Amino acid sequence: MSILSRLGDPIWSITVPAPTSNNKMYMPVGGSKGRGGSRLIISPEYRLWRESLNLLEWNSPVIDGRVFIGIEVRPGQTMTDKSDSDGFIKASIDCLVRHGVLADDSRKYVVGSLCYFGRPVIECIHEGYAVISVYPESIL
Repeated sequence: MSILSRLGDPIWSITVPAPTSNNKMYMPVGGSKGRGGSRLIISPEYRLWRESLNLLEWNSPVIDGRVFIGIEVRPGQTMTDKSDSDGFIKASIDCLVRHGVLADDSRKYVVGSLCYFGRPVIECIHEGYAVISVYPESIL
């Protein structure tokens, strides 16, 4: 039983490939060491993950109001135990905004989030997957 199942029924949820961790979402380019001037761009890994989400059906209402986000990551064979437990939250919430599920990811709309690592998915040869669920603020 997942800890998220104790929250009750979500307003809406979706299963996605395992999100890119915060540490791999962006990469610095330009500038030289010690001189500053470098800027961050979307990493190829994060770009690929975001593009893979376009293949999913986003049959969701536009959820307007304050919500709580629950993320259950089910690691695959290639995901290590070195991942930060909070490292998958940003990409997960950003994808909800990008696909029109949430109007914004500010505190005005998202009152909190929880990332839970479920049991590994043995039959999955890649990074695994995540179930991203949107709950009403009232669960808190």
